[in-house]
Amino acid sequence: MLKTKEDITAVAKLIRQRGTWVECVKVKYTPDDFDEQVPIGLRRRTGKRPPMNTAEKIRVCHQVLVEHDFQTDVAREHRISNATVSMLVKKAVKNRHFLHELIQIKKY
Repeated sequence: MLKTKEDITAVAKLIRQRGTWVECVKVKYTPDDFDEQVPIGLRRRTGKRPPMNTAEKIRVCHQVLVEHDFQTDVAREHRISNATVSMLVKKAVKNRHFLHELIQIKKY
């Protein structure tokens, strides 16, 4: 079975390294090996979002109230929280002139 000194040292080395990943085959990848799944322009940007302008507020209210989109989907699309969408929609429902006021602000 184990006849030579090399066989014995090889088995001893395997026993000593048992449970470690020392003998794993390490393959070095180059950037060319990876497929780019998302184009650079569409990647999610991190950091704080700038304040919403009036056109975005009008768009959010329109999507929820007229197009009947879910608030969660609208929030994800505009990168805002669900609470912000809910607040805008509540203001629009309570005050019928809310959207008109936003449009007037937008004109100036």
